[in-house]
Amino acid sequence: MTKLLKIEWEKIKPYTFFWIFSALYFFILCGAFYIAFHLMEFNGIKATNVSWHTITYLAGYFNFFLVLLVILYSTNEYQFNTYRQNVIDGLSRKQLYVSKLLIHLIITLYSTLSILILFVLMNLLSSQPFSMDIFNTELYYLFYHFIKCFCLLSLAYFITLVFKKGIISMLLFVVVWMIDVVLSMATNFSTLELLPFSGCGNLILNPMLAIPLGYSDLPAESIVMYSVIAYCVIFNLLSYWWLTKKDLKA
Repeated sequence: MTKLLKIEWEKIKPYTFFWIFSALYFFILCGAFYIAFHLMEFNGIKATNVSWHTITYLAGYFNFFLVLLVILYSTNEYQFNTYRQNVIDGLSRKQLYVSKLLIHLIITLYSTLSILILFVLMNLLSSQPFSMDIFNTELYYLFYHFIKCFCLLSLAYFITLVFKKGIISMLLFVVVWMIDVVLSMATNFSTLELLPFSGCGNLILNPMLAIPLGYSDLPAESIVMYSVIAYCVIFNLLSYWWLTKKDLKA
């Protein structure tokens, strides 16, 4: 595993786009949290009342930056025939897959830790006294964010493996998302609410609207969570199958 991480590190280290997008994600998230905290304080909502639910829901809007990062990084592997070169140099296809799985997990962990750090920082910088109580309630939403983010990255990677081109993969990702949303909206909260994008969306609902609008017809939170975990497994199994069975040529 250490060997695989070293190989990926050597690929990522000179890849300027990867570092720019990673930093851009963090600073955009920082700006969004800062604005959210100040807007809430301006409207009389104490910083200590800003929940993990609220902050992870907000962070979900920026997962596309990470999806884009995975798509462009993965298509870069095809463009420069890195996959084939790795196999020629002695890596098995299984090792290739594991190395990409590790990178996706690291990106997801980076996203989750960024939320954790920024949320604590915003509480420290707020006008309200800092309280450790923020770690006592709804912390499980960080886990929800983790599996939601990892699911989206896993789907993006599988699409990239199949189509190999950055623009096509990005467009198809958006098209699949639109079809998912339309089908879910047209079925009035049926089991199609457990489709990949809808499941990820229903995992962390809009905290300002969920109660007023009464989403009682949605599948239970635990069912949604298990469905998203199942999609993570399915997309990664499909990626493993494709990467080990199909031609690695661009």
